[in-house]
Amino acid sequence: QYIFNIGFWFSIFAVFYIYLFIQYFKDGNKVWLYIFFNIWMFLIFNPIVHYFFAQTALEQFYSIPITIFFTIFYPLEIVAHSFYISSYFDDYLKIFLENKIYIYEVYTPLYFFILYILFSFFSIWSKKSFFVLNILMIGFNFYLYISGYI
Repeated sequence: QYIFNIGFWFSIFAVFYIYLFIQYFKDGNKVWLYIFFNIWMFLIFNPIVHYFFAQTALEQFYSIPITIFFTIFYPLEIVAHSFYISSYFDDYLKIFLENKIYIYEVYTPLYFFILYILFSFFSIWSKKSFFVLNILMIGFNFYLYISGYI
């Protein structure tokens, strides 16, 4: 039953890309890696996600700093709710949630999806394949976020 679950496959790919990141970036500065990891995971996953879900918006980039900020914000919100002072954060959340978002659709073409998956797997053994994978990632993301405004 799980073999046909898209969330299951996204989880497998996420873990795969985490290990790929560790394999090639493990020797970097830890603070830089913490920030770069969130950016890279966001970008590396887009070609796979957009093969299944086409909805795209520039506001998706908010998820990068939000992911980093969430590790601080969430415990603060719990404490704030415990002491009934959570209303101080509500105005900032309302500004964010009331923002109008321009959404457009871009699917990952099948040929690119297959090529991307192949280079992802080849990257396990080859640094050159990993380099090509990152070029494909950058190219796709450029295409993804520019195409809605052309």
